[in-house]
Amino acid sequence: MTEMVGLMQECSEHKYHPWPHQILYLLDPRSGKLLPREGVQRGRFGYVDLAAETHWGGGSVVMR
Repeated sequence: MTEMVGLMQECSEHKYHPWPHQILYLLDPRSGKLLPREGVQRGRFGYVDLAAETHWGGGSVVMR
């Protein structure tokens, strides 16, 4: 796990919005395949942070 350069803040509708330099994925925790972008999903949060300059900008964390 590496750190994201920009944090996502919760809006008034209780949703999180990524910055333009963040590419987000939701992955199946067992297979690693991408999960659908519709409905309610639970899995591994993966990302690539394009603003990272001094370290690799990717990582993942298990969401429960």
